[in-house]
Amino acid sequence: MTAGDTLTVTLTESSYPASTHSLSFAFAGPVTFSAITTESGDDYILTLLPAATADRTPGVYQYQGRAIKTSDGTATVILSGTIRLLPNLFATATVSVKAQLVANLEAAINSLATKTRQSISVNGKNYTLVDISALHALLLIARRELRLEKASQRPNKSNLIRVTFATPN
Repeated sequence: MTAGDTLTVTLTESSYPASTHSLSFAFAGPVTFSAITTESGDDYILTLLPAATADRTPGVYQYQGRAIKTSDGTATVILSGTIRLLPNLFATATVSVKAQLVANLEAAINSLATKTRQSISVNGKNYTLVDISALHALLLIARRELRLEKASQRPNKSNLIRVTFATPN
């Protein structure tokens, strides 16, 4: 599935019909979210609209579908698995929070290193020239977190297709 696309799935669960149960889904991956199905006869329809997926972080998400018996509230996990959310390559690229933090820390260090300022504020905390080593330590951690974030967004190599372009003679 691609971020920003619509996903619609019709589910038939004869042991847990929509006439006597409700079905909801929980997704856990880079972020967590949930979705509720609608009913169509004894079937369930899961719809994830573009607004529900456009801002989600790409990556692998685990999901569980839980049926709840309407008469007594008994809950049973009846579906589970994984789904990969791919980035929308047509969407305008947005800067992640971690990437913005790295940029802010680099700017703060550069500002203090030139000694044109004796103090600077980053994310509500003030640093002075003597605290530049603390900023360097934070920058190392933030860069590592950003690398991990980017690695989690790369496609699985087993799913890649190699394409070679050649010019005709």
